[in-house]
Amino acid sequence: MPKRHRLLLLATLAVALALGARHALSGEYLVDDSFISYRYAERLVHGLGLTFNTGERVEGYTNFLWVLVSAGLIEAGLDPAEGTRAIGVAALLATIGLVFAVLRGLARRGFLSAPAASLLLLLAGLDGRFARFSATGMETPLFALLVAAFAVASAGPGHESRAARVGWQALPLLLCLTRPDGLLFVLAGAAARWWLLRQEGRGPVDAALAVGRRLLPAAAGVLVFLAWKGSYYGSLLPNSFFAKSADQSHWGAGLSYLLAYLVSSLHVAVLLPFVALGLTTARRAREAPLAVFCGLSLLLYVGYVARVGGDFMEYRFMHHVYPLVILLAALGVGRLEPHARGGTLLALAFSLGGTAGPLVLERVYGMQSLEEMAGYARVGRLVGTALPGMLPGDTVIATRLAGTLPYYSRLWTVDQWGLNDLAVSRQGQLLDPYQRGHMRVATPDYLAARGVNLVFDHPVLCPCAAACLRPDARDVLLPLPNGACVRAEYLVATPRLTQLLCARSDVLVSGRDALCAPPPAAGD
Repeated sequence: MPKRHRLLLLATLAVALALGARHALSGEYLVDDSFISYRYAERLVHGLGLTFNTGERVEGYTNFLWVLVSAGLIEAGLDPAEGTRAIGVAALLATIGLVFAVLRGLARRGFLSAPAASLLLLLAGLDGRFARFSATGMETPLFALLVAAFAVASAGPGHESRAARVGWQALPLLLCLTRPDGLLFVLAGAAARWWLLRQEGRGPVDAALAVGRRLLPAAAGVLVFLAWKGSYYGSLLPNSFFAKSADQSHWGAGLSYLLAYLVSSLHVAVLLPFVALGLTTARRAREAPLAVFCGLSLLLYVGYVARVGGDFMEYRFMHHVYPLVILLAALGVGRLEPHARGGTLLALAFSLGGTAGPLVLERVYGMQSLEEMAGYARVGRLVGTALPGMLPGDTVIATRLAGTLPYYSRLWTVDQWGLNDLAVSRQGQLLDPYQRGHMRVATPDYLAARGVNLVFDHPVLCPCAAACLRPDARDVLLPLPNGACVRAEYLVATPRLTQLLCARSDVLVSGRDALCAPPPAAGD
């Protein structure tokens, strides 16, 4: 490769990294769901096990490895929110670096021109939504990094190096421990490896046995993990599987999700013809493993997303495979360039403009923007940090913000969406019509039976005035440091909590006279 092309690629890498970091650090995007992981991690560090509430073993997370990472940060005395945010941004930059490594390898072999590789690399840093999700505290950037690393280890340049062999053995386990759907990429990697061995002249059975030998360490690790889950939680599936009715198909919502993603991500739509053309390189010995891995991964994963109906978090699922879209498109560009180089480069340049398109959310089945989710987390943090100073330590609360409120308040909490509650996830009230993310909700009778004192739902902040009290509910308004109040329904009263609420003049209570009246004297 000429020196000027190497310099072009290195300069583009620097720009892509700078753009990715700029997007990721452009605001505070921590979301409430991240704090569910922190709740489990903190309790683990404090010797309470991987539990949400004491005495209840419920797997309310789907990111075991990320929970352990969060626990390590807490054990080290660090804020897990800031720590995971930093790790997420680092994972984003590493993912861009892996995309660069593959594109540079294709350019060195003359399969792809340096200008085309540079334009594709810019797409990795220009997609602000992909970058911003790295700062949410979620496992999303780590998972995307592991997927990209597995593409390099199983199908990219140098797939027979010692580092690639070690990575191929470790990455399948890490993928499955980070998210259950990591298994889909392991299957794609196994198929890519089998295809590569067949291209080298190995028989189909011999190739399959060779793939199996490489998978043995990961398979053993997954079996140990599943055995522990079964004994600890009594189930091999996470509780969210039942809370979100993942045993049912939601094809309509899933297809709407995928279509809306393409409308909202025009650069990805522009790349689709190149992605389709990239699949044809599966017949080429050198590029075949990468084409097979990326193609099968996208096919399996897109099918999975369509079946489960997508996700309510601003196209979060699609960020897992965005780097694979770029890599497979690169193979298509390489096939087309010799015949229409000018038009190919023009199409790639046009795709760059698509990264600045407006966000289009699929609202029919429920989707929230990153700004909305970050706003919920800010409210939850504000309320959660204030509660310990106002309520007795034995107060039981219920909320639909199952992350920030329980994490910061440290109170015993009933998760109204059922992600962390076995009964709600299986017998809770079904929502109709279908909405993404949560299918069941706790009923008032169930909350009362669980002894819930204060029901916050999604916390409502309002002026500390009687007008905020609902006429048909027994509400309390608890003051917050910012001068506003948070409203909660006082469901199951206890003498201690009632006395505390009535003793504070800054707490407004529905029917204060009746609630706070002294008990009648004996003989009255």
